[in-house]
Amino acid sequence: MILTIVRFSVPTRYKQAHLKHHRYIGSEKDTEKYKQYLNTKLRRIIFSTFIGVKLAHGGKLSSQTKPYLRVDSQDFETLKKAKIETLILRIFIISLLPLSFIFPKYIVLGFLIPSIIITPIAGTFRVILEHTKVNTSNDYHIATHYKTNLFSQVIFLWDSGDCHLIHHIFPSIPFYRMRRANNIIRPFLLDRGVIVRTSFFELLHGWYIKNYPHRSLWSNKNH
Repeated sequence: MILTIVRFSVPTRYKQAHLKHHRYIGSEKDTEKYKQYLNTKLRRIIFSTFIGVKLAHGGKLSSQTKPYLRVDSQDFETLKKAKIETLILRIFIISLLPLSFIFPKYIVLGFLIPSIIITPIAGTFRVILEHTKVNTSNDYHIATHYKTNLFSQVIFLWDSGDCHLIHHIFPSIPFYRMRRANNIIRPFLLDRGVIVRTSFFELLHGWYIKNYPHRSLWSNKNH
């Protein structure tokens, strides 16, 4: 709850969506299918804002997608847990109003402004580094194999680029094993046609300027 409340979401909803994303990745049941409909430059710019993220997660940017963070389970305990977490989140959001007056420097400048402006941009960067440039006909190339370094690994908590690809192959691998796993598995992936990307600028250009489709190879060139 502590880790998710600061992004204005609840853990049970995220857990349900994330597990289904792993199980049904790339299919009609993929909970992250909404990213496929970020298919215009305008939608991608809107998605880089706080309101845009909420619209996309709510399935509002396309009539063909369902809300992202919803609980489909019929289990009573799961539903009860999600309701309690949602109540805690609402109390947290309401409490921000008086706290903003009491501690404006910490709440407004230190939390709200970064959450509203910086976090959605960072979230878009994460989307770009997860499943934008993939080869849907290659089971080993289900995530963007962007070659991360220590900085990009730490800032995204060892979960983007080549780390995200390993995360999908070995979902239970701990973050402190990720660097070693990357070094070990990279030759194996290259032998199986996975393309390594080294230019983040090239990925940004392809996403915002070229408007290449999400979950596509974009080009056969090795950057």
